[in-house]
Amino acid sequence: MTVAASLLGGLESRNSSQSRHLPGWFNFGALLVALAWFGGTGFILKSVGADSWLSIIIALASGGAGYGLALRFFNRHTLPTSDPSFSDYDLAGTVAKVSSTISPAMPGEIIYHKNGLRRVIVAHSADGATLGLESQVVILRVEQGIAWVAELDRLLTEVGADKWANSST
Repeated sequence: MTVAASLLGGLESRNSSQSRHLPGWFNFGALLVALAWFGGTGFILKSVGADSWLSIIIALASGGAGYGLALRFFNRHTLPTSDPSFSDYDLAGTVAKVSSTISPAMPGEIIYHKNGLRRVIVAHSADGATLGLESQVVILRVEQGIAWVAELDRLLTEVGADKWANSST
């Protein structure tokens, strides 16, 4: 229970908006780990018959060491907070691959990569053309959750960059 609480506490304090106002050395999850180490060490020393004052001093040192290790772990292994920017949601110009055929009468589905994640969205052809499986397309705009796409090779040919098109050699 303590391990789960410490991990969740560390992630929560690292990603919450209130953590920006706390000093960099304060972490609730690490504090829970320190408390567990302090209690565990004190219990073990007391059960083997160590002197009370010696048990407290060693348990405090153990809790401090546990706090330092947990703080280091949380700082290295949790994702830093990042404020999403509008560019994360702007899909215009993103290259995608058709995963379900797009026809004039029926929308299809495309797969694209954004910020290291693979995502899927419903798509219509902007010019009414049928786009087959595995076709590379460019997202022109997104309206009401539906992407409007055009074939990448056709767009490259239109702008005179047909040497980069897949269909030409």
